[in-house]
Amino acid sequence: KKIKVGVVGYGTVGRGTVQTLISNATEIKRKTGLDVVVAGVADLHITDKNDLYLEQVPLKTTCADELIANPDIDIIIELIGGTGAAFDIISKALKNGKHVVTANKALLAMRGTELMALAHSMHRNLMFEASVGGGIPVLSVLQNDLAANHILKIEGIVNGTCNYILTRMEREKLPFETILADAQKLGYAEADPSGDVEGYDSVYKMIILAYLAYGKWVDVKDVERVGTQIGLAQIEAAHVAGQRIKLIGSVEKQGDDIFIAVKPKAVPLESVLAEVSGVFNGIEIVGDKVGSLFLQGQGAGSLATASAVCADILKIAGTLK
Repeated sequence: KKIKVGVVGYGTVGRGTVQTLISNATEIKRKTGLDVVVAGVADLHITDKNDLYLEQVPLKTTCADELIANPDIDIIIELIGGTGAAFDIISKALKNGKHVVTANKALLAMRGTELMALAHSMHRNLMFEASVGGGIPVLSVLQNDLAANHILKIEGIVNGTCNYILTRMEREKLPFETILADAQKLGYAEADPSGDVEGYDSVYKMIILAYLAYGKWVDVKDVERVGTQIGLAQIEAAHVAGQRIKLIGSVEKQGDDIFIAVKPKAVPLESVLAEVSGVFNGIEIVGDKVGSLFLQGQGAGSLATASAVCADILKIAGTLK
């Protein structure tokens, strides 16, 4: 059976996902026995987009409903971001009997309770590996590999933009504003970087990790959050003390309460987190049986994130063949 997917949003990650499914189709089939086909792509600006991979997609449209209503499509991939239209697309897809894969961390953190309840009621999968850690399979590890563990703590660097800025500030002795401007030119930071540098992006990701660890969605307003407006003097003082400043997200459970924090923290130079540099992410998970595990990899980027999207697609496809 061919498993057909429809991709909504042909931006950085959407393009990477279509490219991966098409260019690595033979490898995917060899490893999984699955024949996954991109049946359609929807994007409001689809007429402005063209590349070798999009040319091979039979249905190209500006209307997501065309994919959602298509009876031949098994899985909808939501990659437009935001919390408005994306909620409607995911909800409509689930109600139409489609399985859904998304990378939408903000939407999950804010409305995950509703969406997961809807997916459960419709007996459909809603999967979101790509919402945290880019290409790092951290959600799969929490859900599957560590299912026999009580999770004692999760701590890590989950925002590549902030890590890039702090890394260069330390190495080059340049101020925050200068490195941020460079990051924007290189595409590592948005034109409005507040979501990254003020810690919101990391907050959303830690909320998702907490949900998978403990089965409860924590409200955004209940998360302790401090941004990365760090001065060179603070970075130098930490270095003299044998430490390095990183924006660290943490999740911990005490009794029935779940505590999440995102804030700059000085970590020892010899620690694994101190070694995570540039746009990379690194996440430590501590389980009561396994002890400490550390996962590191590309926390963003077209193909790294697409790898995580495709992992979810293949997990769902494996139940449909």
